[in-house]
Amino acid sequence: MHPFDTSRSGGVPWPEKSDTVIYKPALPPRYAKIAKPLGVVGAIAIEASPLQSDNDWVLGVIENNPIMVGMVGDLIPGSPSYLREFDRLHRNPLFLGIRYGNLWNRDLGADMNKPDFMPGLKRLAELGLELDTANPNPDLIDAITKVSAHP
Repeated sequence: MHPFDTSRSGGVPWPEKSDTVIYKPALPPRYAKIAKPLGVVGAIAIEASPLQSDNDWVLGVIENNPIMVGMVGDLIPGSPSYLREFDRLHRNPLFLGIRYGNLWNRDLGADMNKPDFMPGLKRLAELGLELDTANPNPDLIDAITKVSAHP
């Protein structure tokens, strides 16, 4: 699930205010109320914000909600703060990996050619964590294939 709180000070980068269907707080208790009657016993939070500080916000939101069993954060491999933030977040057992795709003006196919990008993803793989992608299209699928085959 994508946790977000549209009533937070400063708002949220997603969803857009104009999206009247989903622009309302989406927090674990609301999700549990819908999911538990369907037999769902656990969910993973997927970060829905490019703001680095929202990784900590999501961890804070999910840590006291038993239906939430982990979170996939938003970090940019190869950025100056990536390894520091990655190692800090990895100390929390709820941190399961990162989400990186062709959203937030990012391009996995182009970014994988940046000098420190692939070493950042390799660090993720070495620790058995996962890479989640978003907004699939043929370019992203091609990039995922190339990333997966990268030595």
